[in-house]
Amino acid sequence: MKTAQKTLLVTRPSPDNKATARLLQKAGFEVELLPVLSFQVLDFDPPGKNISAIAVTSANALNALEQKGILDELRQIPLFAVGRKTAQKAKSLGFENVEAAGGNLVSLADLIMSRNITGGEIFYPAARHLSGDLAAMLGEHDIAVKTITAYQMEPLDKLNDHQRTMLGGDSIGAGLFYSRRSAEIFIELCAFGGVNAHNLPVLCLSQNVAEAFRGAGFKQIHISSAPNQQAMVALALSFAAINSK
Repeated sequence: MKTAQKTLLVTRPSPDNKATARLLQKAGFEVELLPVLSFQVLDFDPPGKNISAIAVTSANALNALEQKGILDELRQIPLFAVGRKTAQKAKSLGFENVEAAGGNLVSLADLIMSRNITGGEIFYPAARHLSGDLAAMLGEHDIAVKTITAYQMEPLDKLNDHQRTMLGGDSIGAGLFYSRRSAEIFIELCAFGGVNAHNLPVLCLSQNVAEAFRGAGFKQIHISSAPNQQAMVALALSFAAINSK
């Protein structure tokens, strides 16, 4: 039995979008995938020997390290992950000393600062486009960070005919958005494609994501109770229940 009469739009990049789709389908939803970003590994040098810990803010950072072929030299180093899912990914790749923060950059910085790490730099394999400055946060507490741009999330160029028709109609019940950049690119794609999506309900991972839609004039903005996958599915179920009455 379906939970909602209309389909949910998932805008996450692959492969995360497929994991999200499976959870939503298990909860009873129909799902349409529209990844507005795609993952690309960049050319970068290994961090060197003076590394006391690793900080990762996305599983994509781990994917970049894996594709670069430098995991063997890093697995013994303590790793701090932004959240539980990223921590699980690190463990699946063989990292032995992994700790998970609370799902956002501030909690990751707080976790690292609480561990009183000495003897080297924090290696931070980062995306080209950052939503926050981990190095600055830690630098304020005299913790040295070696930031290396390891990957980028390349935006979708334009909506195709199917996507424009879908977004211009009434088949999509709500869209799920996990990053501010994804939200901003989605808004730009709609504007460039001549699609008026301002009445589309948007389910946002955080206040930061929601701000992009507020600035663009979207009318139905809903924010997850916590910045994680489970809370987003719960938000989708709550939204569907309210709108089915």
